[in-house]
Amino acid sequence: GPTDSGTLSNISITNTATGQVIAYSGVLNVGDVLVINTNRFARAATLNGTTDVWSGLSTSQWFGVPAGGQLRVQFQGTTASSTPRLTVGVHDAYF
Repeated sequence: GPTDSGTLSNISITNTATGQVIAYSGVLNVGDVLVINTNRFARAATLNGTTDVWSGLSTSQWFGVPAGGQLRVQFQGTTASSTPRLTVGVHDAYF
């Protein structure tokens, strides 16, 4: 979510190479943390570490980072905040 003030809504993350989209229809407030796990064996969407918000995913065209490769995404949403933030974490496929 935003780090200073306001809200963030209509969030989407688009794989620019394929056009695949993961979108969340809920609203994030200051300090909210939305985690979308794209691991095909553990897909989930949680808000602030505990609340299941799977039903808030309006589009879920799952994609991952290709082995040994890179991924470029476009992050967008509607916000009055000057500090919307996307953080991406990547893990090995087998751990």
